[in-house]
Amino acid sequence: MVMPLFDTASTMDASSAVPLGVSVPRADSGGTRHHAGGRANVACFAPAVASLDIAYCPPGGEWRIQTLPNVTKGVHHGIVENLPYGSRYGFRPSSDSRPLLPEATPANGNGSGRQPLLLDPYGRGVDQRGGVFTSVRTAVDFDWGTDERLHLPWRNTILYEAHVRGQSMLHPDVPEELRGTYAGLAHPAVVEHLTGLGITSVQAPAGPLPYR
Repeated sequence: MVMPLFDTASTMDASSAVPLGVSVPRADSGGTRHHAGGRANVACFAPAVASLDIAYCPPGGEWRIQTLPNVTKGVHHGIVENLPYGSRYGFRPSSDSRPLLPEATPANGNGSGRQPLLLDPYGRGVDQRGGVFTSVRTAVDFDWGTDERLHLPWRNTILYEAHVRGQSMLHPDVPEELRGTYAGLAHPAVVEHLTGLGITSVQAPAGPLPYR
């Protein structure tokens, strides 16, 4: 039986309430957004919760639970010492005493489907194992190649909010194998349709929606 390890050393620390999500601590960044170590500044806006835990599992490691010790205007935040890139994690109220493992995320990846953790609404990656979703800490140094920001002024911006599957699933010019994917949303036929409407920017959910 796999049991989570509780970090009992949670005390007031030098964490920050901004930016929201998982980021490099300011003291470690050297003025940049990149850092190879496992320390992380974790911040989550949850004003209705008195105390918030982060449950996390480093690559090849064990699940641990740490209470975020600071609260600033509804934002729970703290420094987590061993949360390198590739770690899986999620949040839950500290009052939730239900077992995290092995039901939720066993080593073999076959779970019961119960969702014991809340995804990071500011996260950049999502992992699914045995029907259970967790957030994944990802690096921010993505190579965009020759792509550059458009630098459009807000007065000229038309933002279109789209669901990836719904936007590309039934388009007749999108190859069937790409329908329902980000590649389908980026297909020239979809881009041509959106730009024809005058759309300049698209916002799409990066994780699963809370409904079917």
